[in-house]
Amino acid sequence: MIELYDIVCYPAGSSHQKMCTLWALRDGHGQQQYSGLLTMSSFPSSTSKTLSSTPLKSRSSVLQRSRSLESSGGSTSSLISPIYHDSFDHSEDEPEDHFQPIRNLTITLNEDAAPLSPSRGEVNTTGLDDRLSSSQMKLSAWEQWIVAKAKEERVRKQQKAVEELTLKDKEKEKEKEEQKKKVASDCKIQEWLQMKREQEKKDKQSRESQKSEKQLKEEQKRGEIERRAQEKYKEWLRKKKQEEAERKLREKEEAERRLAEERERKEKAEESFKEWLDGVKSKQKVSRQSSACSAGSYNNVNYPSPSFVNPIPWKPIHVPKQEPSARKSSSRRRKTGPAKSQSSSCFTYRPKDTISFACKRR
Repeated sequence: MIELYDIVCYPAGSSHQKMCTLWALRDGHGQQQYSGLLTMSSFPSSTSKTLSSTPLKSRSSVLQRSRSLESSGGSTSSLISPIYHDSFDHSEDEPEDHFQPIRNLTITLNEDAAPLSPSRGEVNTTGLDDRLSSSQMKLSAWEQWIVAKAKEERVRKQQKAVEELTLKDKEKEKEKEEQKKKVASDCKIQEWLQMKREQEKKDKQSRESQKSEKQLKEEQKRGEIERRAQEKYKEWLRKKKQEEAERKLREKEEAERRLAEERERKEKAEESFKEWLDGVKSKQKVSRQSSACSAGSYNNVNYPSPSFVNPIPWKPIHVPKQEPSARKSSSRRRKTGPAKSQSSSCFTYRPKDTISFACKRR
């Protein structure tokens, strides 16, 4: 990698400032392999402030052309112009102050010269372009190539720095936008959460109010049901009491009616008994028709006339037919049982209660 540096120096034995262009060849690890002085042009001290260079750590330095100990040999040193070697003898035609031996050159920095560039990587190349164009005629092709290469490298670095700066600005803008979006999103989230909490609070209050209204309606409904139940119970109790009173009244009337009927029946029975008793007394005695009856013995031919005749004609009792086995068992049982006495048809039936019998007959 080739690096190119511009510095303001005071050559030995001169009161005028000069612009020195230095170059350095470094390997891939950043180790310096070769370095040398390309040009040295004089310019008035008033213009020293317009030029800028890479800031140095010290105000004065001694620049010497040296070869790194880590270099591989003469393969690279053969490409360097022979004017930079220590063994090169200057011709008498060339001025002594243009190319002096580098190891004996003492460079004093101007105290008024300060870098105008805000960053280390930015370099003002206007004066350099003018100096290079004026000194290209004095440089060899290799030196011109090195200068062009260094210039391209510097431009590339400047473009890279500008791109990096632009990229950083874009990243910062992007971070700012993301931060704004994040803040806006957080605000929206907080607003949504607040709205959600308020909505939940309203829903809870609404549910509680609905629940209380439902409970109140249920209590009112329950009270209405109880009131109706009490009214129905009272109505039912009143009806029951009325029915009980009516039943007792009917029972009382029925008892009175029965007593009246019993009293009337007894009166009628007494009247009937008196009439019957009067009729019996006035009735003539029945003559005995046969001597056997007078003797006190009766048979199937001679018997007295009945004193009572049943007005309802006699009907035979229906007896279901039985099976032969049942008949045999019944006949056997009849045979084994004791003999029953049969009533004779000569005897007449006389009821014990003549009063009730007379009432039934009527």
